[in-house]
Amino acid sequence: MLDDFYALIASLGMKEPLHSPITHMPIGLVVGALVFFIVALVFKKKDLVMTARHVSILAFIFAFPTILLGVMDWIHFYHAVLFTPIKIKMTLAAVVLVVLGTGIVLGSEIKVRSVAMTVLYSLAFVCVIGLGYFGSGIIYGRGLEMKPKVRSVAPAPAKREKAAVPQSPGFEEKTGSVLPLDPVFITETGERVSLGDVVNGRPTVLSFIYYRCPNECSLLLNGIASVLVAWSGKPANAPNVVTISFDENEKPADAAKAKDIAWEIIGKPYPRDRWRFLTGSRESIARTASAAGFGFAPKGGSFDHPLGLIILSPGGKIVRYILGTDYLPVDISISLMEASKGVTGPTIARVLRFCFSYDPKNKRLVFNILRVSATVVFTFIGVFIFYLALSLRRRRTAGGRP
Repeated sequence: MLDDFYALIASLGMKEPLHSPITHMPIGLVVGALVFFIVALVFKKKDLVMTARHVSILAFIFAFPTILLGVMDWIHFYHAVLFTPIKIKMTLAAVVLVVLGTGIVLGSEIKVRSVAMTVLYSLAFVCVIGLGYFGSGIIYGRGLEMKPKVRSVAPAPAKREKAAVPQSPGFEEKTGSVLPLDPVFITETGERVSLGDVVNGRPTVLSFIYYRCPNECSLLLNGIASVLVAWSGKPANAPNVVTISFDENEKPADAAKAKDIAWEIIGKPYPRDRWRFLTGSRESIARTASAAGFGFAPKGGSFDHPLGLIILSPGGKIVRYILGTDYLPVDISISLMEASKGVTGPTIARVLRFCFSYDPKNKRLVFNILRVSATVVFTFIGVFIFYLALSLRRRRTAGGRP
């Protein structure tokens, strides 16, 4: 849904991030609130104090659609990867909301000291300047590490002796089927294991790539690694992930190199035994790929093949396919939660069903960002309108007016 929306606006000529133009609204309003308040203090204009408060209320309201569009741009352009400038922007945006909200509440009190309000308005001003700085840096690049790293798994493949089993490239979905767990593979450390050994009675995320792939497989590997960051430092809850090379000529050294690159992308502690990189014989690859509905075919010095994940139950049953290379942590967590119960298909809890919908075309869960964000924005606006009305009524009552 989100990609379709961006495709639509791109067809109209808008190919840049959406939140950039609207960002000027809350930034300008915060600057205006600070200017009005300083003028009020210098020239003893009490009416301008209230004007500054009203302007800060508008800044608070405009901050929500700005944040909404910012999150949409982050998901679409940066695949929801939390690299450093994005973390800084999110932190600054949260601080701005807290500071503006505090200033709005305190600004309604007559006895609030001007020093406190000056600090709040100044802090909001500093935060929006920081937001502008890091935001423009992400868009235009100023030498900062703004873009998430996308590493190629390995250099272009050398000429191979014999291709693996030719098939029609694509996924033949076999939801409900059970994979054979006896095929033997070799891990990145050179250990011989069966598929059942690495599934090990846990819900599992299975993927097929070849480690020397110079293009698409790198995107898939990056997509998996980026989403696994959400479980960094949480070994007890870390998903069980298995990646199998469908190139029979690749060796454990190729798998080990791919794993090192994956860990570099994750960038944080992640249990190494929860993501195994396998190579295997022609027979083991053919049996597993065929049972999983994964079709590939040689093309010159490379392969034609689909991109996506296969979610397995603890017993090896296929419960879901997630196509493509861009994933959200919720795609994985909900799919594994259902896989642990052996549930096939897009069964989602009631609360999650409001926040996420199932995209049957791409076979993945999609965050309903417009629905959720609109609910949050309108809720906050309603609360503030109620607060302002109640505040006005109290002032009239205190002043002896009806």
